[in-house]
Amino acid sequence: MKTKQLIGSLAATAVVASGSLALAGPVAGAAETQSCSTESWPAAANGRPAVHLDAQGVYLWHTARGWRLRVNEPGADRAVFTGSVRVDGRVVAIGRHLENHGEGVVTRTGAGAVGFRFVNYGGVDGLNLATRCSSKLVLRVSMNGHVVPPSRVFVGADGHHPSSLPTTVTRGA
Repeated sequence: MKTKQLIGSLAATAVVASGSLALAGPVAGAAETQSCSTESWPAAANGRPAVHLDAQGVYLWHTARGWRLRVNEPGADRAVFTGSVRVDGRVVAIGRHLENHGEGVVTRTGAGAVGFRFVNYGGVDGLNLATRCSSKLVLRVSMNGHVVPPSRVFVGADGHHPSSLPTTVTRGA
């Protein structure tokens, strides 16, 4: 009987304690440990580039909802695109864009990192991601084990090419 009373008393204490902890407000004078950049991503990264379905391509652009990455290799031959997208903040949402079911894998490899592998047979595959508190994005991408040439990477609505891969897009730059 005493054991039941002791357990009941401990349970009641735990409920009261957890209830008071849940209701506790922020500590006076405490500051948020991370401040987020309010600068815009470069205008050159905004807007979808024209997709060149007749040639190999990697397409990266920013929208109001986050980042988009698409890959394409024309024809029915198998092309395997692998790589990563890393940010110095957090990736808060990830989505896949696949022409055919089972053609791609997208995995979160860390708070600010996403890895991908797309098996492409002529369609357009890719990923969508939303970030928080990020001031830079780094893209690495290979096709069939070889780094994609910068001339086949199209960034933003004007489709400009990065100078090298991996490439970095920085806020306010």
